[in-house]
Amino acid sequence: MIMHVDVITEGAGPTLKALQDHGAAVLNAPGNLGLEMGEQTDRANHFTVHEVWASRKDYEAFAASAAGQLLRKQLMLFRGALFDDRYYEQMP
Repeated sequence: MIMHVDVITEGAGPTLKALQDHGAAVLNAPGNLGLEMGEQTDRANHFTVHEVWASRKDYEAFAASAAGQLLRKQLMLFRGALFDDRYYEQMP
């Protein structure tokens, strides 16, 4: 799953903290195989999150959980653009 997070400038610091907390929850979730997060170098209020899951079912279970919903609730205060997360599958 790849998620692009774009928040208002004032929300960059709180969003970074929320993403770090989200990352800890993701790494402890059943079916998670890995996580990478990055901040855009020329825009400190733009972030990318890459989560690797054993299956779409595992990802959807986490996304529906309280821990999975928390990030979305936290970002509502600072959202600069529509929330964009997309699930991709590896080609055989």
